Amino acid sequence: MAKILLLHPRYRGRKPSYVPSGLLCVAAILKAKGHKVQIVDSQVHKYSPCEALQAIAKIDFSLLGIGGISTSYYFWKEFVPLFRQKYGDSIPIIAGGSVASTMPETFLKFIEVDALCTGDAEPVVAELTEHLLDHHSLDNLGGIGYRKGEDFVVKPGLRVKDMDSEVPIPPYDLIDIDDYRTSFPPYSAHWHYIQQNNKRKKALEFMLFSSRGCPYNCFFCSRNFGRQFVQHSV
Repeated sequence: MAKILLLHPRYRGRKPSYVPSGLLCVAAILKAKGHKVQIVDSQVHKYSPCEALQAIAKIDFSLLGIGGISTSYYFWKEFVPLFRQKYGDSIPIIAGGSVASTMPETFLKFIEVDALCTGDAEPVVAELTEHLLDHHSLDNLGGIGYRKGEDFVVKPGLRVKDMDSEVPIPPYDLIDIDDYRTSFPPYSAHWHYIQQNNKRKKALEFMLFSSRGCPYNCFFCSRNFGRQFVQHSV
């Protein structure tokens, strides 16, 4: 059993009401393998990369997982060098999410992580974690990218095929749900309902990912989960 820290980035101009669903899914996989997992959300606490490093300084962990959408690239480009200055190569870093999977060569070239997931993390993250912690070769693993000497090895991404069996219910106890509560616009229909029925005067706007993938080809979308559409059963 290892102690694993999952770090969520801060996004400029974005509200902190978005639950880190991707990291929670990864946490569920790792917890099922017996690892102890902790999540730190820089977006909720408005941490800069330097502040995020200070926030995790007192946490005991042996592997770091990072992720996020593509606009978190500059957060990681600043954070990872600071992390390496403090911890050196003693703690491996795994990257995931669209920030890594949509541009794996660029991410590996400019950000010093040990490995990244080139597709969905769930099919590979448990085995990848074990390989990094045990200092085993990554050559036999699929769905990942990594450095090999002066070169980069980038393998095709793996995809979840059955949401029910491959994507467990996220361990929401790892986050403080109250951090993700949000107020509705004054005098809107939801606002009136909350005023009448909820003593907290706030509602929990909660995002659940019930499906993945999209068969369409919108030019502005990276299609993080590929073209194949899969969904949870009711």
